[in-house]
Amino acid sequence: MLDWSRLKTYQNSKYKSFEELCYQLAKRLHGSRGWFTSIDDSGGGEGVEFYLTLANGDEWGWQAKFYWPNPRLDASRKRSIINSLETSKKNHPRLVQWFLCTPTSFISKGKNNEATWFSQTLSKITGSVPIEHWDDRTIHEYVAQPAMVGISKYFFGELELFPELCFAKISSVRVVRDS
Repeated sequence: MLDWSRLKTYQNSKYKSFEELCYQLAKRLHGSRGWFTSIDDSGGGEGVEFYLTLANGDEWGWQAKFYWPNPRLDASRKRSIINSLETSKKNHPRLVQWFLCTPTSFISKGKNNEATWFSQTLSKITGSVPIEHWDDRTIHEYVAQPAMVGISKYFFGELELFPELCFAKISSVRVVRDS
C-alpha cells in the first residue's frame, strides 16, 4: 500500500500534492474521454479540484481531501465535503459524476460510520449525480498499473517494479557461452 507519510510536497504542500496525484491518475485513466480543466481554488474554488468535460458537454468532477495523518471524518470534515459537493453542483450544472478522493478507506461500523454517511447522506445531496470514493486502496490500485509508470516515483520517491516490464527485459537477454 502507499505510505502517505512519504508523499512529497508539491507547491510547498502535501495537500496540493495529493490533489495533483489524483489529477494525474484521472487524466491517465480518463483523458481519452474529453478534456481536463484544473481549478486554482485559492480564491474559493468551484467545489472540485478539476473536472473532465466530455464530448457532449457533460462533466465529471473530482474533489480531493487530504486528511492526514488523522484521516477520520469528523463533523467539520463532513461539512466541508458537503459544501464542496453542493458548490460543485451549483457551479457545474452539467455534472454527471462526482469523485471524492481521500487517503483512507471509510470505516463502516460504530458511531462514526463514514461509509453509510457517504452512501446515504451524500447521495441525498447529489440527487441523480452518482458519487464515487477513491480511497487509499483504489488509488494504490491505479498507481500500481503499468500505464501509471512514473507516478509512484514522482509522488513518493519509490522505485516501481512491474513484473510485465521485468520479464520482458529478461526474455530479451541473450546468453553467450565461451567454448
